[in-house]
Amino acid sequence: MLRAAFILAAALYAASPEAYYVYEKAYRDTALCEQDKTLTGIYTPDSYAELERKTAPQDIYITYLTEGDDFPSAFITLCMVKDRLPLIILRPAGYSPEYINEFASRLAQYNSPILVQIDSSLSEKHKQFFRSAADIIHAKAPSAAMVWGISDNNIQKLSLLYPGDSYVDWAALNIFERADRDGIITDPYPVFDILSFFERSKPVMINLSVASYTDDGHKYFTYEASREIERIYSLPERSSAVKAINYISKASSAGNAYITNSPELLGAFKRACTGIKQTENVRLPVMAYRHGDSFYCEEGIIPTESEHCIINGKRRRKIKNAGRYVFTSVGVGK
Repeated sequence: MLRAAFILAAALYAASPEAYYVYEKAYRDTALCEQDKTLTGIYTPDSYAELERKTAPQDIYITYLTEGDDFPSAFITLCMVKDRLPLIILRPAGYSPEYINEFASRLAQYNSPILVQIDSSLSEKHKQFFRSAADIIHAKAPSAAMVWGISDNNIQKLSLLYPGDSYVDWAALNIFERADRDGIITDPYPVFDILSFFERSKPVMINLSVASYTDDGHKYFTYEASREIERIYSLPERSSAVKAINYISKASSAGNAYITNSPELLGAFKRACTGIKQTENVRLPVMAYRHGDSFYCEEGIIPTESEHCIINGKRRRKIKNAGRYVFTSVGVGK
């Protein structure tokens, strides 16, 4: 009995185990192709192939879907044929759980990586809708990933609108840089706000539109727009949380942001896509230690189990679902 107790006590202590940095895989495993790549994507109402021919091959194709619309089977098929990751931006209308259930069932039939984005709204009803939609889609179509989007003009309400980590796989910032007769109106703070909020927790996607022409004064701002596109596409150099940048080529009352407005814009977009920095997974503020076949860390930062051991004089708990993380060795006894 005494010998068994001694063996058990010894097993709970690990002398100078190897230490590891812990990285969050910045996507659901089946929702991205390469973990160390910043993806680029495009929305266009015209031909994806023609736009890629003029600029650069993309990783993501984007379509918009209003609740109640037919399921975008042709779009997903196009993405599969072209080996592109589909991003479906879903616009809620009636907040119908029946529609989401049917939508998720159709997603599940493909059993392939698909991103589903639902943008935030100022209502609590919308937040609850995102949560229920995420639960349904994650359960029925585990190869799909949920993207929570917020517009740049709502960024000050980010913490209030955010539905919670357990529902969100990606965070997206929707930027539409407007133009008036004096030029492009640029606000750097929404980017800083979303990156500081999600730097250690979620991969961030930027959905960008930059107006290069405005009806107010009928002026083109090609040079300014080109420079702004290249600036936004350089963000991965300053934050490893930026995992995708998509250009939304469209016009609105705030200005004309078609990427095809001029050869200069197409050239800037091509340079931005081909020169984008490759990033690493998002490092978490925790150190892990390997003991036996398991990893252990201090409690409170990432999910852990009740099983524990003493490492370097401190109690460490076994990391729950360790397969969702990336561990890189930093040596023994750190």
